[in-house]
Amino acid sequence: MIVRDEVYDRAEGLCECTLRGCSHHGQCSQPLRGDWEIYRLDPAVVYNLSNLVALCEACSRRARGGTAGPLPGF
Repeated sequence: MIVRDEVYDRAEGLCECTLRGCSHHGQCSQPLRGDWEIYRLDPAVVYNLSNLVALCEACSRRARGGTAGPLPGF
């Protein structure tokens, strides 16, 4: 199984966003459809399941925000 499938399964197909300031206010839990993405909580750590979160398309756009590095609020 590839990492993307493992993250999706762990998330049970739901967004795992807990970004402060996100309009979803806490855990988003929207279904992962379309262009959902995987983000590393700590960019210095390798891609492993404990360092990854699944974000829906809307939360992914907010998280990108033009900045590099770990997601704010995690």
